[in-house]
Amino acid sequence: MPTQKPTAVAAQRLVAFLIDTLLICAVIVVLWLLLVDKLPKDQVIGDAGFDIGDKRYAFTEDNSGKQTLWFLLSGLTAFIVSVVVPSFSGSSPGRAVAGIRVVDQQGRPPGFVKSLVRWLLWIVDSFFFWAVGGILVLANGKNQRLGDMAANTYTVKKELAGQPVQFPQAGYGQAAYGQPAYAQQAGQADGAGWHPDPRGEARLRWWDGSQWTDHTSA
Repeated sequence: MPTQKPTAVAAQRLVAFLIDTLLICAVIVVLWLLLVDKLPKDQVIGDAGFDIGDKRYAFTEDNSGKQTLWFLLSGLTAFIVSVVVPSFSGSSPGRAVAGIRVVDQQGRPPGFVKSLVRWLLWIVDSFFFWAVGGILVLANGKNQRLGDMAANTYTVKKELAGQPVQFPQAGYGQAAYGQPAYAQQAGQADGAGWHPDPRGEARLRWWDGSQWTDHTSA
């Protein structure tokens, strides 16, 4: 088993979240500037919009369709960055910079449904200025926020993506009489599949249900 949790990336998750949020906000602002009406300040009645120089930037009733388009494109931007891209790559602009990936139990990209569930449950995880999600990530043994628990997903270091997510067992690292822990595992494994290499020659070795094979995974 691994000696360190593959999901111990809370700081990287915060960095990724901030970068993705800033990127989404930047796109929303650019879309607003492209679609909003720009009127001379002296021709505007009321306080709607923002003044920049001698212009008032605001959506007018005559062009309400532009405001609807802005809302739709803004939501689509957030959806693509937060759901679509992670669903097939496990990444996002922020995660790429922070060096982390979202994966399922087998280390694969989560897919659309799991990615959507994670995103929708941000409604709960974002309570109290995202304190709920942050506390869960720090306090949960597998560093999962509510969205991760519901979708059965994990955030791991990018170099661990593609491998089954495994967690260290209590007391791993030292065996009886000072022998490496893998010496106690050399005899058998539970169920056919990839397991930590008892020989210590690779990260994973295939157990066919009755014996260790020569098939390994780095």
